[in-house]
Amino acid sequence: MDTIQSYETFIMVVETKSFSKAAKALHLSQPSISRIVSDLEKHLNNTLLHRNAKNIVITEKGKELFKYAKTIVGQAHYIENKFKNTAHEICGDLNIAIPIFWPNVFYTLISKFLKLHPKVSIKLHVANTYHNLLDRDIDMAIRVGENWSPKDTLKKTIIGQRRLIFVSSKDYLKSNEPLKHPRDLLNHNCLLYTPHDINIPWSYTEKKSIKK
Repeated sequence: MDTIQSYETFIMVVETKSFSKAAKALHLSQPSISRIVSDLEKHLNNTLLHRNAKNIVITEKGKELFKYAKTIVGQAHYIENKFKNTAHEICGDLNIAIPIFWPNVFYTLISKFLKLHPKVSIKLHVANTYHNLLDRDIDMAIRVGENWSPKDTLKKTIIGQRRLIFVSSKDYLKSNEPLKHPRDLLNHNCLLYTPHDINIPWSYTEKKSIKK
């Protein structure tokens, strides 16, 4: 027996004071309405309605059940509507790890995202440390470099590229060998950014091929 359907049927019969009107309102046949109410009475072991050829009279137990049934059915509909309406709604907490040196455009994108999804709360973890995402309860991370986590089984997506340029002070160039080609860097002192023992090679393009 479908309890909620039985309560809904019973409520409709009481409110319309008619099996035929209840059947029309619920898009069921009159025999189906009668059977549902009878099954409910058998299930509860109580007479809920007195029936005769002219009208329907609700019993004291029927009045008591009617009050509770209204509350139960109302709550059932509320729960169903609440979860159905939010099934595709984005909400909750989102923990994002980003490096310290990150373009301001990223914060603009976060602002736009929060306007579209006001029920999302974002917490930024700003650091150049590459932690295990699962250990730190991080939902997503934006990282810079190549092969930054070769053992990581999480999904990775390239979202953009950052172009590095070689720079030097005038004083350094005056006191050292001239730089005519990127390979000349091998003979110079270079400041390399190698976070967490991860080598990030410098690369340049020559005749459509990438050199490192």
